[in-house]
Amino acid sequence: MVLSNQIIDSHCHLDFFDEERGAIIKRAEKAGIKNMLTIGTSLKTAKKIIKIAEENANIWCTIGIHPHESEKYTNIDSKFILRLKNKYKKIVGIGETGLDFYYNHSDKK
Repeated sequence: MVLSNQIIDSHCHLDFFDEERGAIIKRAEKAGIKNMLTIGTSLKTAKKIIKIAEENANIWCTIGIHPHESEKYTNIDSKFILRLKNKYKKIVGIGETGLDFYYNHSDKK
């Protein structure tokens, strides 16, 4: 993947748009966006994110658990996420993860 001198959408949520997704991708391409990175927010959506990436040559994905979803996945650890990442070539990162203290929708622990 050559990334020099390209416009890249580095954070989108294509899984949020089922019926409009094709049109969104076409509009992005027409606007000059060469690659897109669709971001996973939970393991529930991971399969969908991976499928979107695998079906489109110019779309890549990340997988992870958003802080607001963390209480639902207490049995998942980084080894599990890394095994999943290593299984699929289109997964290029881990996210959406981290700490989100702005909304406080999840326990800080």
